[in-house]
Amino acid sequence: MPSRESLYIYARSVSAAWQGMSQEDQCSFLKEMYDRTLLERPVNWTHNAGKGTNLDALKAKKWLRKDGTPGGTSIAAQGTMWCGIFAAYCLRAIGVPATWTRAQGITTPVGMLELRPGYFNHQDIGPGDICVIQENQHHFIVNNRVGNVLYSSDGNLDGQIVGERNYNIEKFLAGVKAQAAYDRSPEGKLKPDLTKYSFYYYRLL
Repeated sequence: MPSRESLYIYARSVSAAWQGMSQEDQCSFLKEMYDRTLLERPVNWTHNAGKGTNLDALKAKKWLRKDGTPGGTSIAAQGTMWCGIFAAYCLRAIGVPATWTRAQGITTPVGMLELRPGYFNHQDIGPGDICVIQENQHHFIVNNRVGNVLYSSDGNLDGQIVGERNYNIEKFLAGVKAQAAYDRSPEGKLKPDLTKYSFYYYRLL
């Protein structure tokens, strides 16, 4: 049966393997990742339109364009960020039939994955959970926790790589607390931009 442990172990193994992959192997991995998870809108790898193919984009370490135009982009706002796609791919690798849909996120059959608000459940977040930070909708798979620090395996890190990072939950809690304080304050104050502090997470059931 798929488990939280198998999810973070697999994600860490990909992160470790990535370091030793050739550029060609990294490109092949990303192509497989897209093909397995973007089932509602498969990537066209051969269409060119004079801009190069989407396969060329992967080789050049570019994002695939959101609008489907081949050739990729180096402009973040135009690109398909693949951190959530990587998380869905890892779920599929351990036997969970997950897919990724832009603007909707990760979907699985009913009863396999639960979405939880991070603020009210932050003490319960642990290895094998998939956290989402509102800022850029970044997804990461938790592989360890020490106090309020979450250690993770992430896709779509700087340089178009799979790697590891860490996040302090206190940062996200501070934003939610600031929002609550604003909601209790007199009218007329400028509402702070706290979107980057919001977070939630998926948990395998």
